[in-house]
Amino acid sequence: MMNFNMLWLSLFNTTELLGVNLGFWAAMLVCLLAVVVMNAVLWGLKPQKQAVQSAAQARAHSRPR
Repeated sequence: MMNFNMLWLSLFNTTELLGVNLGFWAAMLVCLLAVVVMNAVLWGLKPQKQAVQSAAQARAHSRPR
């Protein structure tokens, strides 16, 4: 199994960035990618007009007068 820490250390002579371990930055990158993918998927969905209209109609009919 390849040791990422040793590979990074041989390339850049350090295992920290801005005083924080690279494992932290790798975890932050994974979280950032998850957020970007979720936003891209959810903003790409079209709204369901029929569901919104039927919910509004049901709410209007259920109100006491």
